[in-house]
Order: sequence, then C-alpha cells, then structure tokens
Amino acid sequence: MAHRKWHMGHATPLQCERYPVDLDRYPDYSQVIDVPMDLTTVREELSANGYATPQDFAKDMKLIFTNSKNYNTNKRSRVSGCLVKMKDLYINVM
Repeated sequence: MAHRKWHMGHATPLQCERYPVDLDRYPDYSQVIDVPMDLTTVREELSANGYATPQDFAKDMKLIFTNSKNYNTNKRSRVSGCLVKMKDLYINVM
C-alpha cells in the first residue's frame, strides 16, 4: 500500500513530506516539532517489517499530517495543499 502511494501521481507534489526535514533550511523545526516523521522513514520501516501492527503504521502516518499542520500554519501554502492531498489519498487507500 505505501509502495503504491509512493509511486502514484499524487505523490509528486508531496515532496515536502517525502524526506526528513532539512534542519539547515528550517532550523526552528525542532523547536516546533518534537517527533519528526516523513514518508521515507515510513517506507524504510515497512521495508524492514518494523511495524508490529497496522496501528503503528497509522500512528506514523498521522504524525506526518499533524507535524505538517503544526509547522506549516499558512493554510494557503503549497505545503498545506500537499498535506490535504496526501491526507485524502491516505484516507481513500486505507
């Protein structure tokens, strides 16, 4: 499922959450977000069978949405648009 999402057309604009946040570009990120999460980390966990339950996977996915919403407070930004698309896709696939 995550593999499918990774390669779907909707994933292209989601590069904002695909990789860990670059702390050199966003030095205040760790002041706002306590537990970072991104799609690359989720994908690596899936590949390594690191999730004990589907709920653990869902927890990390929800963390991506929460972190993005908390850090990117401008609802008209490209990142916020990415978040909406990604969350809709996640809900439809799950």
